[in-house]
Amino acid sequence: MAATGWSDVAKVYELSPHRPPTSQHSHVLTCNCHPKNISNLSTRITVIYANGSLHLTGILPPTNTPLRILDVATGSGILALQVAETYKAAGVHVDVDATDVAEGMVNILRRKIEEKGVAGMVKADVMDAQVLEKREKEDPISWTLSFPTSTFTHAFMNFGIMFIPNPLQSLSELYRVLQPSGVACLTTWLPNDMGALAGAVMHRLPSSNQPTAPFKDMWSDPEYVKNILEDARFRHVEATPVARSVVFESYDELESVMGKTNPSIVETRKGWTDEYRRRFMEVQREVMREMWPVVPFEVKMRALVIVGRK
Repeated sequence: MAATGWSDVAKVYELSPHRPPTSQHSHVLTCNCHPKNISNLSTRITVIYANGSLHLTGILPPTNTPLRILDVATGSGILALQVAETYKAAGVHVDVDATDVAEGMVNILRRKIEEKGVAGMVKADVMDAQVLEKREKEDPISWTLSFPTSTFTHAFMNFGIMFIPNPLQSLSELYRVLQPSGVACLTTWLPNDMGALAGAVMHRLPSSNQPTAPFKDMWSDPEYVKNILEDARFRHVEATPVARSVVFESYDELESVMGKTNPSIVETRKGWTDEYRRRFMEVQREVMREMWPVVPFEVKMRALVIVGRK
């Protein structure tokens, strides 16, 4: 049953204290990232999974095999930049197209591309993940862009598919633009410490002014994810659970980034009263102390890495 609110999310993410469940079949790869080295939680976590996806699909370490890579729902370009910077350091050329529906994120990525000196490897454009081809001119998003069929050797979507209104259409577009035998790789969240924290906080607060649950819990179901890729005609689909962790030195450190990582919370906070905001912070600190009674503490994350071939 799909989660419809934070009370459902709290149940979906119900975990044993301090220790998210790990199936005996899980491929557990832990990597402790010190938060002082990376600017925000979103980057700290997603860069680790991006790196894992790139190794799993044979993009890293760098290869001399000609590659044409697509990074859909790129955000600030974590995966695209990781590919380009690594290949640049190895003296090997690679072609990466990075797209996102949010023009602001694309502009941020374009600045980073210039700053890091990888303009010859990465191109960033505004594009709807559901339509990766040229559309009518009146379309406000993607009419100026076009990816021909069978263009890319690899296509990635790092924690993006669960936020797309029509995921099957988006996956069908990934399939279309991949070359024969091309590889698609996606990541989605599994129940983990961050979900447990967010769900518990919202479950204890009054229902008014709450953000909506970030995405439906079906995206935590490996069989559902495999089936929807197969519906989009991908073959040899494999979904691998991967565990990672981030070490925080204090509750303040985690609190400072919590509100920056969930778009639904960020948007809803704009309408909160001072009293509701104060209560939210109290409850959030209360739950943190229950989950991690000793500092420093380890925030454990789990995700699915899904790979399929055209």
